[in-house]
Amino acid sequence: MADNKLLQQMLEHLVNDDQAKAEELFHEYVVTASREIYESLIDSEIAEEEEKDEEDEEVDEASEEDDEDKVDEEFEDIDLFKSLISKKKLKLIQFSVKMK
Repeated sequence: MADNKLLQQMLEHLVNDDQAKAEELFHEYVVTASREIYESLIDSEIAEEEEKDEEDEEVDEASEEDDEDKVDEEFEDIDLFKSLISKKKLKLIQFSVKMK
């Protein structure tokens, strides 16, 4: 937090009836404390955004893997379908040969 020495100096000036200097030191203390709080908030916000970005990347990677798996499965289905068609064609050819 802001410097405690600053508060001690402010109190000394108040005790010595130096109101202007005490107010100046108090203002400096408040500005310093506010700056520290603001920087802390910004740091935590940045950290949260980085965490969110990492989570989004993990979700994207998982989604890409799922998409690749689906494509592989679709190609397997296509290959199976082609195989079945080839067998049916062969049976049709054999049937037509038998019919002649």
